[in-house]
Amino acid sequence: NIARCRELINQYSSKAGGSSDATALLKEACSHSLGGRLYYGADYIGDGCWAVGANREYKTANSKYGVINYRGEVVIPFIYNYLEAYPEEKIIRTLDFSKGKQGAIRYDGSVVLDCKYDLVNMCYSSLIIIDNNGNDSRCGIADLNGNIRVPQIHKDIEPFVYNLESGSYVFYVITDNKTRLKAVFDHNYKQITGFLYDGWINEMPYFIGVKPAGNNDVYDARSWQKLSGIPSEYWNHRFKEK
Repeated sequence: NIARCRELINQYSSKAGGSSDATALLKEACSHSLGGRLYYGADYIGDGCWAVGANREYKTANSKYGVINYRGEVVIPFIYNYLEAYPEEKIIRTLDFSKGKQGAIRYDGSVVLDCKYDLVNMCYSSLIIIDNNGNDSRCGIADLNGNIRVPQIHKDIEPFVYNLESGSYVFYVITDNKTRLKAVFDHNYKQITGFLYDGWINEMPYFIGVKPAGNNDVYDARSWQKLSGIPSEYWNHRFKEK
């Protein structure tokens, strides 16, 4: 069966002019030629690879997913209940429905995060990892090498990104598990502010931290310099636009 599948993949992918054509032809090969018994469906994920379901089960404890390349070689074995690819980062989220856990692997099959978290979310070239225990969520951040950069001790992590002529800016608003107050961490996972704020008001590139007792703080999110207030020229420009 594996040899037959490899033969079909070679046959169909060699006919395809582009990835979308290859996907359609491969799906046809999988569903018609094999009757849906071995490789039921396929999605092109880039780099000449397809994520493939090995049976008609979909997102269950019995479904089996792996990755094959355009040569018909199995590059990731069919041991996962579901795979979700992020082609730009070359990362695949793995799901184990028998345990209700998620992890992450690379396109070559090497493990980034073991399949042991309740939720793994790709977020601006980082991985937010979450475990839930009723109302007691535990959130952290891992980089794409699987290193834990923000410990998994926080209530919530909310990513922000905005683009200006001077570049793109990514940062994270993180909620403390005990006080429920928020702090900002930058794109290098460095804590910029204390856990002082109930919430934030977004007036990019300015960020206003809302304190429980008032006396809000204003930051320039490009440098995280604390300001005495939002510059008047910003408001003049905003009102002129309107």
